[in-house]
Amino acid sequence: MTHSLFPDDSAPAITGLVLTASEAPLSKEQKAFNNLLAKLDKARRKLAGWREALEVFRRRCAGELEPREARQADLQVGLAQALHAAHGQKGVTAAERRKLSLLIVELAASVLEARDDAEMKALYNQHGETDYDAEEEAADADLKAMLAGLFGVELGDDVDMRSPEAVAAHVEAQVRARAGSAGEDGDDAPFDAPPRRPSGHQQAREARLAADEKAMSQTVREVYRKLASALHPDREPDPAERQRKTALMQRVNEAYQANNLLQLLELQIEIEQIDSAHLAGLAPQRLKRYHQILRAQLQDLEMEIFGIEHGLRQQLHLRGRMTPKLLLQCVEADVATLDGEIRRLEGELAISADLKALKAWLKGIRPARRQEAWSGFPF
Repeated sequence: MTHSLFPDDSAPAITGLVLTASEAPLSKEQKAFNNLLAKLDKARRKLAGWREALEVFRRRCAGELEPREARQADLQVGLAQALHAAHGQKGVTAAERRKLSLLIVELAASVLEARDDAEMKALYNQHGETDYDAEEEAADADLKAMLAGLFGVELGDDVDMRSPEAVAAHVEAQVRARAGSAGEDGDDAPFDAPPRRPSGHQQAREARLAADEKAMSQTVREVYRKLASALHPDREPDPAERQRKTALMQRVNEAYQANNLLQLLELQIEIEQIDSAHLAGLAPQRLKRYHQILRAQLQDLEMEIFGIEHGLRQQLHLRGRMTPKLLLQCVEADVATLDGEIRRLEGELAISADLKALKAWLKGIRPARRQEAWSGFPF
C-alpha cells in the first residue's frame, strides 16, 4: 500500500499576517517581514510533512518490516537446522559437507546479528571451527582502536558496538566535550597568565545582544498578556463561551511557553484582536523586533528539519537528499526485498527435506562471505 504525503495540507497556512500595501507602498522592512513569513510557512509545512511521514514510517516498520524480519530469522534458523542434519547423513561427500558448513555459518551469523540465539551460536562455532563471541570481541577491539586513532576517543564497555548510531553519538559527544574543554580550560597557557579581558567592542556587542534578548522576551510577553486579558475564562459567564476560551487559552499558554510569537500572532488574528492593517501600522522598531523573534523561530524549525533528515540518513545509511517520499520508498523497497528473501528461504527449506534435491541444489550454490556488521558505518 502506498502512502502519499501532501505537506501543503499538513499545516495551517500563515494567514492574516502578510502585510499588504494600502495608500503607500510597502517599506523595505515590511517586504522583509513578508518574505520571512513565506519562509516560515514553507518550513512549518515541511516539518509537518516530516512528522506525518515519520509516523507512517514507524507504523509500517512495526506492522510490516519487523514481522517480516522475524519471519526471515525463523526461516534462517530452520534452514540452518535442516542443513546441519543433512551434514551428518550418509552419502554426503566431503566437498558437500564443506559447502553445507559454509552455508550454516552464513545463516547462523545472519540470525545472530538480529538476535541472540544460543543454538545458532553453537552451530556457528561448530561449523566455523571458531568462537563467535571471541570474534565479536576482536572486531569490537579493532573498531575501538580505529576510532581512537582517527578521533582520539576511548569507547568503554557500556557502548553498544552493534549500533552505528550509538557509537557515532559517543564519538561526537567526546569530540565536542574535548573541544569545549580545550577552549575553556586553556591547559597550554602559563599558570600566571591573566584571563584576557573582552575588548570594548566585544563588551558593547555582548551588551547589545543582551538588550535585544530582553526586548524580544518583553515583546512576546506583551502579546501574551493581550491574549490572556481577552481570553481569561474565569471572566466569562456563558458556559459554552467559557469552554471555548479555555481551549484557546491553553493554546496561548503552550505558545508562550515555547516562545512562539508566530502562533501567538495567529491566535490574535483568530480572535480578531488584530488584523493585517494593524500589523502594517506597527512602528518600524516594533516590526523589527517581531522580525528578530520570527527569524529565530525559523532557525529553530530549520534545525529540527535538519536533525530529522540527518538522523534518517545515518539510520538508513543513505546519502544525498532525503524527503518524506523517499523515506516511504525505502520502506516499500525493504518490504519487497524481505518478501523475496522469505520466498527464497521457504523454497530452500523445502528442498532441504529431500537429500537428493539438496545435493542437486548444492551444486549451484556459492556461499557468500559473511558481511561485516559495520560495512555501512559512516566514518
